Amino acid sequence: SRLGNTIEKIYPGLLHDLSDKLKLNVTGIIGTDQLKQSRWHFDPTTSKLTRLSDDFDLNGYRAYPIEKYLGLPVVEVQLDDHIYRLIIDTCSTLNYLKERLSSGSIESTKEDYHPMLGSFTTHGRRYRLSAFNQKGRVLMYDLPTAMEMALGDEIQGILGCEFMTQHEWVMDLNKNTWWIR
Repeated sequence: SRLGNTIEKIYPGLLHDLSDKLKLNVTGIIGTDQLKQSRWHFDPTTSKLTRLSDDFDLNGYRAYPIEKYLGLPVVEVQLDDHIYRLIIDTCSTLNYLKERLSSGSIESTKEDYHPMLGSFTTHGRRYRLSAFNQKGRVLMYDLPTAMEMALGDEIQGILGCEFMTQHEWVMDLNKNTWWIR
């Protein structure tokens, strides 16, 4: 695909590295530039993300405004008693919080991978999470220092698939709206 060819020029071997890590053939990446061109629906029963037309029936869904930071979707969440702004990252398997903001005892240690950082070890702590009028208990892992610096002071972490895949949702990044059923 054209997108795959562009990525290979910027980061030679990225698709191969991702294929190796994920144990499946990755031929391209759908980035935010592509995601914002359409509405997308996630079904937690099938774990499928599907492109929608604008006339998709949103009855039964509740709309939530989202912000953007560097073109990425951002949501305000509550972790225990603190409010943080997190990037919604549908490609991240883990949730992340800047380490200096973390509290509580470490409950999990995981190996993760980021194309620009390679493999790294991170530690998770349990929090009560409230976002999009949904509540749950999640592990928030320490964000690597290099990623902390890239996020700056505006963003405190990443809301990844662990929480998002538990819910049925529709995103429309062009209209800055996230619908949850």
